[in-house]
Amino acid sequence: MRRSIPILLVALALPACKAKPKPLPLPPALQAAYGSLAEGDYDKALASVEPLTQESPAPPGAVEAQSLKAYLLAYGKNRSLQARDAARIVVSMFGSHPLAPPAQQLIADTFYWQGNLKKAMEEYKRLADLYGDKGYGAYAYYQIGNCLYLQQKPGDALASYRDAAEKYPGDPLAGPAQLRVGEVYAKVDNPEQAKSEFLKAAKTPKDPDVQAIAQSELESLAPVHRPRRGATPHP
Repeated sequence: MRRSIPILLVALALPACKAKPKPLPLPPALQAAYGSLAEGDYDKALASVEPLTQESPAPPGAVEAQSLKAYLLAYGKNRSLQARDAARIVVSMFGSHPLAPPAQQLIADTFYWQGNLKKAMEEYKRLADLYGDKGYGAYAYYQIGNCLYLQQKPGDALASYRDAAEKYPGDPLAGPAQLRVGEVYAKVDNPEQAKSEFLKAAKTPKDPDVQAIAQSELESLAPVHRPRRGATPHP
């Protein structure tokens, strides 16, 4: 679920400031970093934010700079270890800031991208524990389900997908999670239960893509009636 750097630029546009009647202007270093980022110069952007991440006590814009540093390292430079270090600072020092939940997600995601499923699961569980009530619960459980499924643990994966679908029914990932429940049952040769789960997915409100996929899966599970040898087919 990686996003492009230009989209991240918008996503990192200081959500905390939006709630304030008079947002404070960005520090010059951050303005320079975003300008370099828009030009695709990630090295220059990193160089701009680095001083803000080193000052003590943390200056204005430090959490935004640290968060941007983490994303630049992960997406622009493919340096996951350093990206996690930067993201952990955001979570540990600014845990109640709106940029802390996506920082924790980035920590988990980088482990997942590297195939370190055990560590990824630990960090997704931490994401669910810390920020499950802030819009990150369904994603965390969905990804835990993926980790378990990739480790050949379909039964455990089912429980996690169900958590994503049933604990967070209004989340955009609830429908895809319900689809995964049906797909896992189909994979383990339980077609009747798979049908039941796909029927639930087909009723997912406001998600025509999930509905269409679920309907297609139901049609693929429908028995094919073939005429008996010697029988006369109906006209």
